[in-house]
Amino acid sequence: MPKKTLGALKSMLNSAVGDGIITRSPAVGVKPLKDDGKKASETYHRALTVEEQTLFVELLRPEWYYELIPLLFCTGMRVGEAAAITWKDVDYINNVIHISSTQSRTEGGKHTVGTPESRTSDRDIPMNSGILSPHAI
Repeated sequence: MPKKTLGALKSMLNSAVGDGIITRSPAVGVKPLKDDGKKASETYHRALTVEEQTLFVELLRPEWYYELIPLLFCTGMRVGEAAAITWKDVDYINNVIHISSTQSRTEGGKHTVGTPESRTSDRDIPMNSGILSPHAI
């Protein structure tokens, strides 16, 4: 993560600590990566291993959003999409979650729910055993 991006992330997390939303910033001690100038499409990406996912979830156990993390891991949903789903979006007959809205924050700090930014964001996500069993990771 480039220094500028990490600085912005740390600032947001520190604000969340100050506002009492989280108890501690998970970015404490994280160092910026060197920016080699490559585009994201030119770099190597990999999914977290099961061990890395388990460690990540365990570190977040005391936080209020702990239950959300496995949902994000198992679906690839964006945080705003997960925050906007309602029970009517969950289709247990076809085992899918309908993504048709996203939650975002306005400049004034209000949370709003609206349509996704792109047509490809409006989609159905299959529910696997990791979603149906909340602590499968």
